[in-house]
Amino acid sequence: MTTKVRAHELVTKSKADLTKQLEELKVELVGLRVHKVVGGSSSKLTRINTVRKAIARVLTVIQSKTRENLKQLYKGKKHLPLDLRAKKTRAIRRRLTKVCPTSSLPSNFSVHIEAVTDIKSPNPPTILFLIAREKLEDREAEEAGHSLSQKEIRIEGLETSTVST
Repeated sequence: MTTKVRAHELVTKSKADLTKQLEELKVELVGLRVHKVVGGSSSKLTRINTVRKAIARVLTVIQSKTRENLKQLYKGKKHLPLDLRAKKTRAIRRRLTKVCPTSSLPSNFSVHIEAVTDIKSPNPPTILFLIAREKLEDREAEEAGHSLSQKEIRIEGLETSTVST
């Protein structure tokens, strides 16, 4: 093979064509390494590097195609394989899972959790969770036009859950 392998051309090929091309490149690389040991010309020796890069390109395209197919397969499913999930950082991945199930919370609740959660805070996460929920309830009460927050109603011991102005 004398032509250079280009990634944008590889993307259009099928997986069978890519595996066939990969095998051809591997056979060529073995032949070039034999020429190196025997004492072949310098042009053959410099070709080893380009063939290795071409093999890497083909493998990369094969891998990206299989990942795309898997993403389409798991789209809309409840669980994703670990390698298809968002990497981020370990701390971010574990941030909200044990404190509260996010599916049962209002959509803007996670924003309040992040606003209240402080790394240097002496409060444990459960207390932070309760504080955030109270802030959210206070905000909803204010939007509804209630004069007293849910927290104040609980403290005063009123029987009614909402007090209007």
